Amino acid sequence: MLNPLIISEYWLLPDKFAKAVIFRITVEIILIAYIFLILRDKKYLPRFDILSFATAGFWTAALLSVIFSTQPFTSVWGSATRGSGFFNFTHYVILFFILKGVAREKSQWQKIFNFVIIAAALTALFAILQRIFPALNGYYMNSSYYRPSGTMGNPIMLTNYLAMTVFIAFAFWKQEIIRQKKILYFISGTLIMIAVFISQTRGTFLGLAVSGLFLLIFYPSKNLKFTIKKRLLILLIIIALILSFFIFRNNLNILPERFLVFDNSNRLASWRIALKAIADKPIFGWGMENFAIPFDKYYPGRYTTAYSNLAETWWDKTHNVPLDIGATMGFVGLLTYFFIFAAVFQRLRKNPANDDNISMPHIIGAVFIAHFVQNLTAFDSVTSEIMFFTFLAYVYFLSSGKYDSVNNQNDLRIQSPRLTKWKKIIFAASAIAILITLIRISVIPFWLNYTSNKAAILAKKGLYNETMQFYRGITEKYRGKTYFEKELNEKFMKIASYFAPLLLDQTENREEYLKLNQDTINLLNRSVELEPYHTKHYYNIGLFYNNITVINPSAGQEGLKYFTKSLELSPNREQALIESSKMQMMFSNYDGAIARLQKTAAINPELAESYIWLGIAHLYKKNNEIADEYFSTAQKYGYNFEEISILELMSGAYANNQQWAKAIPYYVKILEKKPDNIETRALLAGSYQKIGKTEEARREAEILLKIAPQAKESIEAFLKNL
Repeated sequence: MLNPLIISEYWLLPDKFAKAVIFRITVEIILIAYIFLILRDKKYLPRFDILSFATAGFWTAALLSVIFSTQPFTSVWGSATRGSGFFNFTHYVILFFILKGVAREKSQWQKIFNFVIIAAALTALFAILQRIFPALNGYYMNSSYYRPSGTMGNPIMLTNYLAMTVFIAFAFWKQEIIRQKKILYFISGTLIMIAVFISQTRGTFLGLAVSGLFLLIFYPSKNLKFTIKKRLLILLIIIALILSFFIFRNNLNILPERFLVFDNSNRLASWRIALKAIADKPIFGWGMENFAIPFDKYYPGRYTTAYSNLAETWWDKTHNVPLDIGATMGFVGLLTYFFIFAAVFQRLRKNPANDDNISMPHIIGAVFIAHFVQNLTAFDSVTSEIMFFTFLAYVYFLSSGKYDSVNNQNDLRIQSPRLTKWKKIIFAASAIAILITLIRISVIPFWLNYTSNKAAILAKKGLYNETMQFYRGITEKYRGKTYFEKELNEKFMKIASYFAPLLLDQTENREEYLKLNQDTINLLNRSVELEPYHTKHYYNIGLFYNNITVINPSAGQEGLKYFTKSLELSPNREQALIESSKMQMMFSNYDGAIARLQKTAAINPELAESYIWLGIAHLYKKNNEIADEYFSTAQKYGYNFEEISILELMSGAYANNQQWAKAIPYYVKILEKKPDNIETRALLAGSYQKIGKTEEARREAEILLKIAPQAKESIEAFLKNL
């Protein structure tokens, strides 16, 4: 219940992984104790009712989706950045059945929810402090001043969790009779509401509004005067206030602008993709956690018009839980998911004989309504999943009549029989199996994540040798030995992406540059073996082959194969189309490059990079007028022609066409940024010579003589020929 409070720069990267692993370890340890308990006394076995049947059915649907999964590895282990997968999901179900079997007293649930409220209040307080003190928005928390995320790594994940706790905080405030506790519950609920508001998650506000409407209509009241007519009158007043606010919103300026802007075209596109995915595999889906596969297949493009933001278009979630379940688990999963909610409200309809708070079932109903509605535009995190299954167990408690309470714990301990020989064997075998699982699947990956994050700090300090010694050693040692090797491969890739350009600038490290890129390619190929339908792996391998082509151009053929494979899996990927066209130009296949770039421009008409590369391709084909038109279009869509990489490309293309006069301005701009660039200075001097500007050529050659004395002989020969 204190899971949200985990904060660590080393543990929290990926931000959900530590929470998931610590939760799994906790559940596995509790499971050992629970097995001992039920072997000693069968009274603690959970009763099998409609709620148990629904939960078991949902787990079975998940299992079937794994068995028939397109990519089983991802279905079982999910993603470290999400803390997801069937293995994690199984632990949520285990938690439900343990709580259902053990937590049978009102005092027990009071203690559980006290911990829940404390954790939620502290998380909310931290989010509020992030808004007040921006320095608390650490990079590993993925938070911002405008939309703080507390300790959850994402404002949507924060509010998804907090929305499930705010009801219980105010419910306890209402029923508490001790003044000090009553104040604490009220403060906690208020902190949670403030954090929800400043995080500006519209889906959560919608969920709270719908659940509030539910309570307004159905909340029981001992005051008989609070009739249906009065409730409807209050509802009409609320609607009138909301309409008035939207009519006069420009003058009032109360809510952030985000609440007034409803541009969710990307989410709508992902929902359409989910429907196509369901149509493709309607029974068991593509496999749990495999939404990325149909998303890439049907990705329409144009999720962003900024090339740098295309890295954010690799979606692995639908941002709509029912559609996500339908796409990954098929109609079997979707029906069992809805059945859980039906079972919840069926159980809540019961009126427990010994519950002195008749309003609690309605409040818990509001929790599930808020959770369902907000998940129509979002998805769950580890913490919200824990809360969901905890509340499921609480629903059983509320509706279980006399709660199956165990009357005298002391007498029970005396009377409980000792374990028989066979029960001892069963317990020992179970405990050993769970401990082995705990160590291999939770502890070792947790340690690998922790140590690899610490090693990443070495990279930030520029300690290349120490960083690579660690990563090369650990990736080799654990190759094929843990599911976490895929995450290690991706961490290695990020480190390589950081160091590669630094090594390239150092002539003496060119061999190490090639080795670093090749090592990364080898590791990513291993990730391809684990996830053969993961488009991003192929794309990333292509990028590292692209790095190698700077020194070894022939490597471009291999890179082109990987870009082509990524396009087979995701035909409309703008970045793959552009990168593959650049490689085609490297091998003078300008027509092929132009075809792919024109497709990119058709997919995403405002993406400037399409036009700049179309212009360069036409330059090499000596279609100067067409090239100039594309360059003008690129400029129209905000392309930055001042970047050195594009200046070098433009000058090279014009020089290739022997258009020296047009190449010269680009050489000059490069030298303004890098005055000691020997190669560019030499090209500029040669270009001046070609167009007959002898004095300018002489001036550049004399400067070159000062910065490159090692080339004195060739420079003097050039000067004599002027």
